[in-house]
Amino acid sequence: MAQDVIIRLLDAEDAADFKALRLLALQLSPEAFGSSYEESVQAPESYWTGRLQRQAGKKHFTLGAYHGDMLVGMVAFFHTEGKKNEHKGLLISMYVHPDHRQGGLGKRLVHTLIEQVRALGGVEQIQLAVVTSNAPAVALYRACGFEAYGEEKRALRVDGVYYDELLMVLYLESA
Repeated sequence: MAQDVIIRLLDAEDAADFKALRLLALQLSPEAFGSSYEESVQAPESYWTGRLQRQAGKKHFTLGAYHGDMLVGMVAFFHTEGKKNEHKGLLISMYVHPDHRQGGLGKRLVHTLIEQVRALGGVEQIQLAVVTSNAPAVALYRACGFEAYGEEKRALRVDGVYYDELLMVLYLESA
């Protein structure tokens, strides 16, 4: 099924699809994101379009995976700013709709993000944080070349339950 999916950069015109998938992700997997459903559902429409608009001089972007006219997966890249940190960026907001998992779509999204980051130039490493109890996600990132460099205990608290996060990095060849 992953081969029937088109992966492309999202823009402001995709905001309604992005919002719907993001809110679903926050409802079904609240421990996987720093944002909460309760906060996000109240965000104005300008928030959702703003997350997807290209900003001059910025290396931020969000990729979306469309199966037909339905957004079924997403992943974003946030370029770290500042002279001392501009060689780094973050893989964030990774999510694949439950009906589209186990077919390689997650791996395609991550590989496409890596290719896009390489094309930007100037980024030497991509970092991410993943909940340690999410074994499929940890395995996916390892399969894509990420390696663990640390762990943050009690990184997130959802409904009184704490979740640890594994900190991972991918060093790009250009480094």
